[in-house]
Amino acid sequence: TNIPVRISINSQQKERYKHCFAEELLLLDDELLGIGGPLLGLLSAHQTNPREDLLILACDLPLMTVELLERLQIAEKASSDFEAIVFSIDGAVEPLCAIYKSLGLR
Repeated sequence: TNIPVRISINSQQKERYKHCFAEELLLLDDELLGIGGPLLGLLSAHQTNPREDLLILACDLPLMTVELLERLQIAEKASSDFEAIVFSIDGAVEPLCAIYKSLGLR
């Protein structure tokens, strides 16, 4: 599947990241939202693409596999009523490996 990719960063990361990635791939946090952490990145991405569902994947999940992401995508297609489909393992939820529906983020 061809999924557009963006890299969520804060303003302090911009100089470093623009040397590694094309600037159009970088999605700068909207600090006017008045929140912090990963939620700021998620909601900034939603503001940029308010009609799009978002597949969120944290950078610190080195053991993530394509197969697990495919299972997440299959679960999302089978569960269109849900506002989010979140990966979990052994009962622990990983909110930064999830598909968030635009309707739920609104």
